[in-house]
Amino acid sequence: MKQIWVVADVRKIGTHDTPKTTVAVTSLSNYSDATGRAKSYDLLINEDIIIRKETQYFFGDKNNHFVGSGKKKLMLLFPKDQSALENYLRENKVDFDKKDDVEKLARFLGQLH
Repeated sequence: MKQIWVVADVRKIGTHDTPKTTVAVTSLSNYSDATGRAKSYDLLINEDIIIRKETQYFFGDKNNHFVGSGKKKLMLLFPKDQSALENYLRENKVDFDKKDDVEKLARFLGQLH
């Protein structure tokens, strides 16, 4: 299991420091003056960044080879057990993003070896 933070949404800040989610907000990172001179100004972009914690699950073999949880990757990691794995996955609905489902599958794999 590995927990990471991922960017879920970026909301530009509009007038009166209000986040805008439905209206387009134009933002500039630099600005040149009206005379067209090469002089430019760096501007700060005002945004709210929404992050969320995401949990990722992995399976490993006895040789410390690890792959992300998922049917295809699991089949590649345990090629000799493909038929038993296919039967298990057919009989048990496995959500590879749910801890309980992944733990049950890991216990099943432990029984095979």
